[in-house]
Amino acid sequence: MKRLKLSAFVLLAALLILGTAPTTVSAAPKLNKTTKTMVKGNKYTLRIKGIKASNIKKVTYKTSKKGVVKVRKTSKRAATITAKKKGSVTVKAVVYTRKKVRGKKKFTLKCKVKVKSLKAE
Repeated sequence: MKRLKLSAFVLLAALLILGTAPTTVSAAPKLNKTTKTMVKGNKYTLRIKGIKASNIKKVTYKTSKKGVVKVRKTSKRAATITAKKKGSVTVKAVVYTRKKVRGKKKFTLKCKVKVKSLKAE
């Protein structure tokens, strides 16, 4: 009887220790494009992939030059980029996750955008 209680206690302790291990997600978030060439006036949807939407806590989008492109968040995993005038910018998406992914909870994703003007022919 003592042996049975001891083995049950050891088994229960092992389950508690293994059950409280931190959970991590293996795939890091990425953007669907890292470079994009656009024509003035066009729109493009930039998407975050490689992570479930339920694991994303918050996403913020920023552009290095507001006069060249406009960035508008459309959903938790996507933003629309509108080309306003000729130039080059970097669009940054900062992703905050609920659980640690490869030891981090914050990821900065970048996409270089080049806007060309439409030449009149």
